[in-house]
Amino acid sequence: MTYLDENARARKAFADPGRPLSLLRAHRRYTAEPAIAFVPGDSTRTLAELLAGRWDLAISLYAGPISEHVARCLRPGGWLLVNRSHADAGLAHLNARFELAAAVHHRSGTYRLSTDDLDHYFQPARPPHPTREELLADGRGARYLRPADAYLFRLSGPTGR
Repeated sequence: MTYLDENARARKAFADPGRPLSLLRAHRRYTAEPAIAFVPGDSTRTLAELLAGRWDLAISLYAGPISEHVARCLRPGGWLLVNRSHADAGLAHLNARFELAAAVHHRSGTYRLSTDDLDHYFQPARPPHPTREELLADGRGARYLRPADAYLFRLSGPTGR
């Protein structure tokens, strides 16, 4: 796992690499030894320095609009988990290389993946759907008639842009 963040709290949390590793070991549900790396930096600049097409999963929850940058790091068939914060889910929805695979709903401490009626998501409360440029300028994300807590997208096609 590679954790990328420019926040000072993240730098502090990873100052002792053994601490997050022991937390992973204590809660893992697999037999392989976990591996974790922390990369301090900004996703828009630092991701360009990471190896392209090597990631299986990227998670962007409240990280800012990074889905476009993450697309370079994911393998074809890789997964992107995003929420509406900073318009990231809407940007992934507009990106032809991402396909919505599931909506994630959270209720009473339980998460549920829904793969039914995915075409009903991303219908804006005020049509038409904002453009990429409008989402980036607004920075908040659109309001949807059928929102989810998060969205799982799958990347298709070759890596890079």
